[in-house]
Amino acid sequence: MTLLNEVAATPSTATDGRLVIVPAVQLPVQPDGQVRLTQKFLSAVQQYAALWNGPISIVTPQRDGFDNNLDHIFLHSHELPFTLHQGADGMDRVFQELARDTAVVLGVLDYRQVQLADICHRLNLPLIYISEYTLQTRNQIDQAECANPLRRWVRRRRETKIEKAFQYAVRNCTGMQCNGTPTFEAYSPLNKNSLLFFDSRVSADSLATDLDLQTKTAHVLKGAPLRLAFSGRLAKMKGTDHLPHIADALRKRGVSFILDIFGAGPEESAIRQYIEKRQLNNQVHLNGTVDFAKELIPYITRNTDLFVCCHRQGDPSCTYLETFSCATPIVGYDNEAFAGLLRQAPIGWQVKMNDVIAMADQIAFLDKHRDQLAAAMRAARTFAARNTFEQTIRKRIDHLRASSRPSLRPTASPL
Repeated sequence: MTLLNEVAATPSTATDGRLVIVPAVQLPVQPDGQVRLTQKFLSAVQQYAALWNGPISIVTPQRDGFDNNLDHIFLHSHELPFTLHQGADGMDRVFQELARDTAVVLGVLDYRQVQLADICHRLNLPLIYISEYTLQTRNQIDQAECANPLRRWVRRRRETKIEKAFQYAVRNCTGMQCNGTPTFEAYSPLNKNSLLFFDSRVSADSLATDLDLQTKTAHVLKGAPLRLAFSGRLAKMKGTDHLPHIADALRKRGVSFILDIFGAGPEESAIRQYIEKRQLNNQVHLNGTVDFAKELIPYITRNTDLFVCCHRQGDPSCTYLETFSCATPIVGYDNEAFAGLLRQAPIGWQVKMNDVIAMADQIAFLDKHRDQLAAAMRAARTFAARNTFEQTIRKRIDHLRASSRPSLRPTASPL
């Protein structure tokens, strides 16, 4: 009798061996047998399945499965591009059963997964961690979300302890896949088999076209009102409470502009109240949540000259690459993720963290120097074209394949 709760099985004549993924998201099985997952997670695994020449298993602990994601979908076991294993008897037992034909394990550098380094070492399984948040970023998130100073102090102590565990896991895993420059710069000295990538959901066929770019640069160079935008969760960690204040400062500076805000979240009501109180309704529009591929990307591509990003922490958000793919540069706070991107290419401008006046001054400067804005539009599209969803996932698969167990590694890549 198996020790695993296997939801779906996919027979394969593999040459790569089994790829085991331990995600950060939960995949609870509903009473009717359907699995709850997010569309973003499903799309990523489908890309893995298209490029990995072997079976894919997803391993999760058995929990109640609550999360705050908004893009849930429900699929039957036969519709999944992977086998789901839920570890009722613990992760160690699950990996013992999967060890024989597993080529490589892909985990997330999370406090719930630091034990994977020891488990995989004991079973002689190569382990690659995905990393996203540095200690500094995690502390910035706590700073933005927690108003109680004592509670923030407790959280900082906890995060410092967790960071020591992370560094141990990084030193003792096979390799790292670092989303964004902050964790790459923090962890690559501890593990030489580290890959830098920039996360994006935008495929090559969704990039701004040459015609889009020509139309946008012509619009901005003729001196038309600046078209500003923000998209994302309306929360303090994303700095969205600063957006109407920036709009107010721009109006005082005589800048002609429109600011479109896409998204929903806890700050939405306060933003709306500020807009009404300061009579900014003609300049600032709250558009709610719209379909990413069908509405948001086309709108940012055709109707946005500059993206205003007030992120208070170094989260390597998909927003950056997705905005660049629309030939749209970014003006943002100097968090470590955005600062790292600006070291890669001239694709935007950074100002001091939480400095609304500096943000408004920078936008006002660009309003008077439209040639710089047009040049950044071209650079943004070029940078995104080098980091499309397809290119990124292929690079990551190649890294997994090169890091896999020699006995299960193919002699030649099928790509």
